[in-house]
Amino acid sequence: MQLIEIHPYARLLSATLIAVAAFSTYRLGIIAGAYCALGAGLFLAGLVRQHLRYVALVTGPILVTLLVVWGLIAKAAPVSGVSGIEFALVTWLRISITGGAFQWLVLPLTERPILLRGFLDTLGIRGAFATMIISPIIFVPEVRRRFLMIVDARKAQGHRATGFSGLLSIPTMLGPLVASLLDGAIERAELWEHRNLLSADSRTLPKIGYSLAQSMMALTVALTAFGLVLQRWI
Repeated sequence: MQLIEIHPYARLLSATLIAVAAFSTYRLGIIAGAYCALGAGLFLAGLVRQHLRYVALVTGPILVTLLVVWGLIAKAAPVSGVSGIEFALVTWLRISITGGAFQWLVLPLTERPILLRGFLDTLGIRGAFATMIISPIIFVPEVRRRFLMIVDARKAQGHRATGFSGLLSIPTMLGPLVASLLDGAIERAELWEHRNLLSADSRTLPKIGYSLAQSMMALTVALTAFGLVLQRWI
């Protein structure tokens, strides 16, 4: 099976340029233009809905807080020449742009460990360092999944899993959870070794075909965002 992906160097360079563009100026119009360029990339990648959910649930409350603090209470910004409201909007756009770039260029790698392994291998990150990066990404959802399995098992036995009784039962569930995680760690290590995720030999990895069109699209969006800031510097 051949996996089609953005080339690792194009992915890394695009994310870097977008982050630099977001934090290189306080001009609201320029940052808004960079955000529009990122929005085009998110649209082409089919990630607009996920990004809007991120904006509504994460950066939306932050924007309200920033507007209240800097726009209504302080009525001034810690940067000279910038109003409080403009500073709040710029800060919100910076967070939104950085999060959007992460969603587009980094987050998809966490959904397929083999893609992340190929990404790290191309960048020369192998062995123990690669394992340290991959393991937490797999571990957190695994803890949640196994904890819910234990909760469901306790419900089937007639125990309450909500309210104050549920909180009191957490120490009781820690033992089975730790034992289950240890068993899962052993199984995961065997599976990773079988799938060559821990191998330093890139020839044993599944074939990953890097799409020139997707790579150029990522670079074009990043260069557009960075170009808006660059014209300010020039």
